Formats: sequence, structure tokens, C-alpha cells
Amino acid sequence: MPVLYKEKSIGWIHADIHQVLLKNNFLMDEDKVCVDNLLGLEENWFKSVFKLFFKLKIIDNNFSEKCPIFSYESLNPKITFQENKVFGNECLFTVNRALLSKFGFTAYGVHCNAWRNNKVPTMFLSKRSRNLKKFPGLFDNFIGGGQPSNISIRKNLEKEGFEEVGITKNILQNAELNCFTKYSHTYNNVLNSSVIATYDLEMKKKFIFKSNDNEVEGVQEFVIFEVLNLFKEKKI
Repeated sequence: MPVLYKEKSIGWIHADIHQVLLKNNFLMDEDKVCVDNLLGLEENWFKSVFKLFFKLKIIDNNFSEKCPIFSYESLNPKITFQENKVFGNECLFTVNRALLSKFGFTAYGVHCNAWRNNKVPTMFLSKRSRNLKKFPGLFDNFIGGGQPSNISIRKNLEKEGFEEVGITKNILQNAELNCFTKYSHTYNNVLNSSVIATYDLEMKKKFIFKSNDNEVEGVQEFVIFEVLNLFKEKKI
């Protein structure tokens, strides 16, 4: 079912989630969700919905990050941004990160691929903590994280790099923004629409791993064919 803002579709909500909101008196309309009306009625409507979902265990984690919602259809999202400009200034409103997929809003993030130019090129991959609920113990991008409001994409890369693997700003200054990649899929009755700012970093300086948020267990260096094998073995 479409989620509307001033009669423009900006997201999608599954009928089951819609029924949860109806039964708990969060919605008045039985066939659509008009976010502009809800925001007008109650400034903290999304905050209240988050508490409801958390109480019903529809949401597993309490993310404090606020993420921007733009005036774009979530299946055709905005994908061009300036990396040093504060992110989300022109957004319609912000919501808690954990609510994005529940309403089919587009989530933004930043990733960084790192490699070393040896005789045989190698890539650095981070191993996700076994304590994470999503994809525990699998290999992932060298750096990866969600993009919240009020911080530039470049600053967010530096923040995530320090938190996840302990890499310094001095090394990350050589990272180059390569592209913005969009993708979407459905999972567990929610629409995941995402746009990822992807950086590339050639590692020329010595790097010592240090996790500051316990999301990454370690960083390993693989030659290219080993990375392909990780894909085949579904370890990445």
C-alpha cells in the first residue's frame, strides 16, 4: 500500500503493518497512509509508532539515528549528492533509522572498498561480529554504515571508519567517491530501498585494526580469487 506525502508516493507499507497501526489507533484511513496529515496531527507520530513497534517486537534494535525522507518515490530515489554538504537539509522530515523499511522509505548509506596494489591485487574485508542480528560472522565491505541526517557523506565515512575498524582520517583522505548505487528488495513483508555512496581506497600506509563499536571482529586481506570463493561459499 502506498505511503503518501501531499498525494505523492514516497514509500510503501505492507498490509499486515498497516493493520497493526489501524488496530492500535495510529491510523484513521483504511486504504492509505497520508504522512503529511499525520505529521500535522502529531509532531512525534513516528516516534510513537517506533515505540509501538518496539513494544510489539516488530523492531529488534533501538537505533538513535535520524534519517532523512526526500520528496522522491522510494523505487526511484534521489541518487546524486555532494559528499561534503550536510546530508538531508532539503528533506521533508526525518524518521528513526529502524522505521525506514517498515514504511518502504529509502535508506542511505556509505561503503568503502579497500585494496592493496601488490603483484597480485588484494582486497580488505571486514568480518562482521557474531553478535549482530543481521549476517553475523560474514565478511563485508571494509567500511559500511547508514547515512543519518546532519552530517556529510564524507564525514560519515570518517566516523564509520573510526568506529568499525579504527582507521584514521589521515588514511581515509585518499578515499575517492566512486558512485551512488541504488537497489531494492522485499524481505519479511517490508520493502528495502537503498542508495549507497561507494568509496574506493588504495591502501598505501600501514593499517592496524581496532574496533570501537564492536560491530567488526577483524579485517582480513584476500587476493582476488579468494574473494570470489567467499561469494561462492556464501561467506560474504
